[in-house]
Amino acid sequence: MRIFLLFLYLIGFYTNSYSQCDNTKPMYGKDCIKTKEMLDFDNEFINKTIIQFHNKDSAAKIYLRYGFRYLTLQNDPITSIKRFNQSWLINPNNPNVYFVFGLFTEFILSKDSILANEYYGTGRKLDKDYKHEISIYFSFLDYFERIGDTATILKICDRAIKIDSAALSGYFFKKRGFYNLQMLRFSRCEVDLNKAILIDPKDATTFYNKASLYTSQKRIEEAKAINLYVLELDSKHKSALDWLLFYYWGDNKIGDSAIIIIDKILNINETPEAYYIKSEILFSQNKDLEGCNCLKKSLELGLKENKKLYKQKCKKNGK
Repeated sequence: MRIFLLFLYLIGFYTNSYSQCDNTKPMYGKDCIKTKEMLDFDNEFINKTIIQFHNKDSAAKIYLRYGFRYLTLQNDPITSIKRFNQSWLINPNNPNVYFVFGLFTEFILSKDSILANEYYGTGRKLDKDYKHEISIYFSFLDYFERIGDTATILKICDRAIKIDSAALSGYFFKKRGFYNLQMLRFSRCEVDLNKAILIDPKDATTFYNKASLYTSQKRIEEAKAINLYVLELDSKHKSALDWLLFYYWGDNKIGDSAIIIIDKILNINETPEAYYIKSEILFSQNKDLEGCNCLKKSLELGLKENKKLYKQKCKKNGK
C-alpha cells in the first residue's frame, strides 16, 4: 500500500513540480532534468519495489505487465505509459521497455518517427537476437486490433517479418494474411497464408482462412476440400463445420453429408438451432420420427417459435 501511495505521489510530483518532466511521455520526456528531490523519490520507489518483488528484473517485468494490462484490457494508454515509465525507472537495461517507448512514440503519442527510432536503437543494442523486439510487437498487436487500426497492424507485421519471418510459428504471416483477406487483397493474402503454412503446416485456422479466401474468390470446391482438411487437423473447428454445413445443406441439400456435419456440431455444443437444422434434414429424408425428436429438442432448448411447426408436423401425425 505504501509503495502504491508513493508512486501516485511521484505521478503528481513529476506532472506539477518540474515542467519538462512529464510522466505521460516515455522516460518522463526527452528534456526531463530531475531535481535532487525527484531523484530521492525515485530511489525510494525503486528500493521499496525491489524489496517487494525480490529483484529489479522481476519488479520491472511486473510493471511492464501492469502497463500492458492498462493498454490492452482497459484501452488506457495514458495510465499505461506511466506504468511503463516505472518499469524503465526500475531497470533501464531491460530492452522491452525501449521497444514499448518506440511503438508509443511512433503510433500512439507524438507520431515522431525520428525519436521512435532512437528508442528502437537503444532497445536493439540490448537485444542482440531480436527476441524482445518480436515479443513486444506481438503484445502491441492486441491493442491495435482492439481499436481497429489495421494500417498499424500491417506495419508491425511487415517489420516483424523482416526481422524473423518464422517467429512465433509464422504468426505475423498469419495475421497479415488475415487482414489482407479482410481488405480484399486476395493475391497478397494467398502469398502470406502459403508462407505461414510452410512454417506451421498443422495450424487449422490458417487453412480455414485459406478456405475463406477461396470462398471469396468463388473457388468453392477448393474451399470445401480445405475445410475437410481443417477437420482432420481439428475435428472441433466450429467455423469449418459451419461452412461445410452450409455447403452440404444450405446450397446443395446433400442430406447424408449434412447429417454427419450437424452431428459433429451437436457433439461440440447442443444448440436449439442445430437441432432444428437436423430436423429439417431428417424430414427431407422422410425420417419423420427422428425429425420430430430433434424438433422437440429444439423447443426444449428454447426455440419456442418452432412450437407451431412441431404441432403441424408431429402432433397431428402422432409422432
